[in-house]
Amino acid sequence: MKSYRIFLISTVLVFNSCSGQNKETNDYSNIIFIDSTVNSFDSLIAKFKGSVVYVDIWASWCLPCRREFKSLGFLQNMAADNKIILLYISGDKNADSVKWKNIIYKNSLQGYHIRMSNQLKTEIIKRFSRPLKSTGELALIYPTYLILNYEGNVVNFNAPKPSEKEKLLQELKRFQ
Repeated sequence: MKSYRIFLISTVLVFNSCSGQNKETNDYSNIIFIDSTVNSFDSLIAKFKGSVVYVDIWASWCLPCRREFKSLGFLQNMAADNKIILLYISGDKNADSVKWKNIIYKNSLQGYHIRMSNQLKTEIIKRFSRPLKSTGELALIYPTYLILNYEGNVVNFNAPKPSEKEKLLQELKRFQ
């Protein structure tokens, strides 16, 4: 009798834990893709004038980029609370389009997304490259974070990353 009760209680616990797994569904309504034919940084950011924008330049193959997605809960809550636009600019090639979108959906990267055209990538490399620590040669370092003010001007070319929560919050509040 005692083993029957244990079996019954175990069965109920397992059933309840399994049935709860489907209750949580991802909300993709705040994931917005921008036409990848945008060929200049100025025309891209013109869409967001009047808002503070936090820009994440990343790529699906970049492990440090993807590691920062662990801080998304904080970033997305902070952005929503402070009316900050999140803009993700990907350096992925056309051939990696499916992988790029899968990572966006898997991580529920709420905000605006664009994969750089060749022309946009050339311009972003010219505007936002930094010296490599090893050689001093200029290169676009992934990830790169930027902050744009209400006028659409880049006011921080090396913004704190999402995992630097307090530092990032203080920096973004400077421009509100």
